[in-house]
Amino acid sequence: MTAVRLSILIGTVTGLGGCALLGPPGPTTDVASPTIVPGPAAYTPPTWAESVDRQGPSPLALATTGTVPDDWSTLMPDDDEADVEDELRSEEEVQAILAQDGEISFDIPMSDDPRVEMWVKYLTGRGRGWYERWLARSTRYVPIYQPILEEHGLPLDIVFLSMIESGFSPRAYSWAHAAGPWQFMPATGRRYGLKVGFWVDERRDFVKATHAAAKYLAALHERFGHWYLAFAAYNAGPGRVSRAIRGTRSKDFWRLSRTRRLKRETKHYVPKLLAAAKIAKKPAEHGFEGVEYLPPLRWDTVDIAMATDLGTVAKACGLDGAETLEMLNPELRCKVTPPGRTYPLRVPSGQAAACEQGLAALSPSERYTFRYHDLTRRDSLARIAKMYSTTATAIAHFNEMENTKLANFDEIVVPVKLADATSLPIKDPPARRFRPSKYGPAEAKLTIHRVRPGDSLWRIARRYRVNVRKIRLWNGLWRTNTLRVGQQIKIHGGRGRVPGSRQGRGRVVRRRRHRVRAGESLWSIAARHGTSVERLCKLNGIRPSETLRIGRVLKVR
Repeated sequence: MTAVRLSILIGTVTGLGGCALLGPPGPTTDVASPTIVPGPAAYTPPTWAESVDRQGPSPLALATTGTVPDDWSTLMPDDDEADVEDELRSEEEVQAILAQDGEISFDIPMSDDPRVEMWVKYLTGRGRGWYERWLARSTRYVPIYQPILEEHGLPLDIVFLSMIESGFSPRAYSWAHAAGPWQFMPATGRRYGLKVGFWVDERRDFVKATHAAAKYLAALHERFGHWYLAFAAYNAGPGRVSRAIRGTRSKDFWRLSRTRRLKRETKHYVPKLLAAAKIAKKPAEHGFEGVEYLPPLRWDTVDIAMATDLGTVAKACGLDGAETLEMLNPELRCKVTPPGRTYPLRVPSGQAAACEQGLAALSPSERYTFRYHDLTRRDSLARIAKMYSTTATAIAHFNEMENTKLANFDEIVVPVKLADATSLPIKDPPARRFRPSKYGPAEAKLTIHRVRPGDSLWRIARRYRVNVRKIRLWNGLWRTNTLRVGQQIKIHGGRGRVPGSRQGRGRVVRRRRHRVRAGESLWSIAARHGTSVERLCKLNGIRPSETLRIGRVLKVR
């Protein structure tokens, strides 16, 4: 077994799509090892539920012209990554990671534009707490990213793009379904070779996602010829940047950023990246002393031949818990290796042999594997348990069901005794995830309102009987009240109508309930339905910090 030893440091990509189907085509079965060795006591399925990332918009996403947003701290990614080991690294070690060969230099073009200094002041001032956490996490991931970027012939300082996108968190998830340290949208990630599905989301794999990001950035640089334009296209999409270039007849990013051709978020994207790099190269000079930098990741790889939960693997490896395995394998959405295939699982360095021996020692009669089940109206726990030769208690426990009710679920993971799994075919989850409607209800009527002289957000909201907050969400009008005559405003489900407005097909649906999907949080659900987190908590009797279970039904009105 070859040990992989790597360490680490300190974009929203456009694209939409469905789900990749995992596993081999057609029915297959898990095959247990023929060697049966008496193992430990019978395995009890762990309490399990998909950990829904509490993630708002992409970090630093909502910038204003000339000033940093007052509520910028609400846009920071949650620090949901477990710091399994804390280790204060010396300033010399950090300097060797942040500055190539220990020298302060930049391999991306820098600028003295006033907006760069504006973001430097913010990140060292009001945004200091967030930046310090990102800086601490940098030594965990930058040494992984930089060799990959070098392999693709890219500047090493592009690692700071991941910093402003996700704060170096593989579990970062935005309300627009962008995920991972490089914040890939599903279709874009899939275009660059990443699998996005029920069991595995490789956008969160810090190695594979970095290879994909390097390919994408290389393609953008080849297309536009300058890194500033490539960064802007990574954020806004290549189409929008191309239209801005054609409209201004200029390929100067700073000139483009002073026109209305680019959104405010994109105008501030490059200055934020340069500011983040500038501070990271000289953290002490910017007041960041005594930062508790995290140790590097080091791992070996073990091939898991069947669907196995990380709790069982941790037990076999002799680990105290599954937190380390979850940190090394953030792409496993259900904390279970996918069925129907051999999966290369990362385990702590030096533990590969112990893990293999521990897994081999587990008797098939005492070990569980897993299946996906899409619920129907006729299903009950007893019926599903009989179908999979398991118990209703095991299903309810693994999926953290309250009172064994299925009404709040669309799909579940079924734990099955390995000895009974050989006769059960493996079914692929349906490709129905990541629907393209990001900002408004997918089934609601769509009206396009063309702004006229004298129109305002308040007047438009009153005319269509919706609130201003919803209009901002549907149209990305976060920090402005300014409208242009002729500008098109999307209205979802409005009851009013303006002569000459263009109506979209569909029926008006007053959504009063919402079923939680993978990756959603209270923030994203509130944003989708034009309400607030406080309102959702009050309606459903929950706390803002409470973890949401996939399939749970929430009242939204």
